[in-house]
Amino acid sequence: MRKINALMALLITGYIIGIVNYILLPKYSIIFGLKGMMIGTLVSVIALILIRSEVESTKRTRYLPYEFMFKVSRTPGLMITFVLFLVFVAGITSYLSGWALIFLLGQDSSFIVLLALLTILIAALLLLMAKGRTVELLAALSVLVIVLTLVSVFQIRNEASSVIVSEQAKLYMDHVFSQMWSLDSPLDVQGLTVFLSGIILAFGLGAGVYYVIGSFSPEELKIGRVLLGVFVLQIILSIAASYAVAYSLGASFQAFENAVHNPNVPSKEVFRFYQKFQMLKTYTENPSVSVYDSIKTFYLIPAVLLEVIPKSRVLVYLLMVSLYLAGFTTVIVLIEMGAQMTAEVIQTSRRSALAVVSILSLATAAVIGNETLFKILGFLPFSIIGLLAALEAYPALKVLQSNERLLTALGAAVMLVIGLVSLYYSFTGPLTMKLAAIIGLILLVPVAFNGILLGGGRQR
Repeated sequence: MRKINALMALLITGYIIGIVNYILLPKYSIIFGLKGMMIGTLVSVIALILIRSEVESTKRTRYLPYEFMFKVSRTPGLMITFVLFLVFVAGITSYLSGWALIFLLGQDSSFIVLLALLTILIAALLLLMAKGRTVELLAALSVLVIVLTLVSVFQIRNEASSVIVSEQAKLYMDHVFSQMWSLDSPLDVQGLTVFLSGIILAFGLGAGVYYVIGSFSPEELKIGRVLLGVFVLQIILSIAASYAVAYSLGASFQAFENAVHNPNVPSKEVFRFYQKFQMLKTYTENPSVSVYDSIKTFYLIPAVLLEVIPKSRVLVYLLMVSLYLAGFTTVIVLIEMGAQMTAEVIQTSRRSALAVVSILSLATAAVIGNETLFKILGFLPFSIIGLLAALEAYPALKVLQSNERLLTALGAAVMLVIGLVSLYYSFTGPLTMKLAAIIGLILLVPVAFNGILLGGGRQR
């Protein structure tokens, strides 16, 4: 039983400890300080309540997810919405993971799409080969992600301490550290909304995954304990990533200062160092910077660290490997869970369902190689995730006890508020954000056809 609990814990860890924890959550943790962290913790606890409710609903009834949606909540259209959202997230995650790999392979950004496609294909192939051993595979990868992240950040800290000698660079680093743990940082509603949407996304809500996990979870599984452990790990890794950002900011200024005082460095090169420093500085100060620009800035970190701390090449590569694996484990879970849901909805084999989900994910990863489409589709999850998380909680309300139902309803209400505020800022933002929100709302169209799906289900 302990082994099952451990494996399930690592399965959920592999899904939740994803790439968003590295590239976006540290930014807002730094900018909003302790106030932001406290609000984020509150939303995280609410997310955990919803996750527990969703897992317990199918665990107690022993229904498969689509069967549960059809017979209990009478919302089979939600399952189609979940699958559609899931393939978008899988494609986007694979693209962000591929971005991490280009530094390891020494390639330019034109190879990101190819690496994203390979990531999805490898994930699908592993799922076909692993068959019933998927949980064990994810468990091993999850442990690797945690160990590599903590080891690389700790060692980068040691290297940075000995190489970064500029007093101004140290001041910039210290400012980030003090800002993280300060209660005086102002809160920006729009930035806070993206932050909270990122937290919901990081917990993997909105895709129906936890209904699938609950359907095969053993009755003895203490899901509350599992989620508590995952939550603690998520906090630790997010803080570690924030510290990596701080060291990178200090290293960036050190590189700029070294270039200024070196007469052999061309002025264009000096300006390039200055631009990198300014982008990282903005990343740690401006909550209004778009999701796309924030992601681009985060991926400056490996190059910045290598310019100032050349001996840390192995450590930077380890950090990028952990970043890639964090996205890869999420992609594996998304494709597997999406395949299980698809197999139920269209009544096909697991192999065929895996092919369907993989092809749709591949299509998403391929099109976001275009910068404009990436700005649109990359923001799509943030525009709609709160609303999806609220809708996702609805089926669980049908089987929970009164006290659990009340907590779940309150949690869904909070998600709904975040979702509506996010939609408001999406529709008042640039055209790419408007289009992201419109596409996100289109994903909800299947819910409008519940009646037809219920009728078709009876005939089947």
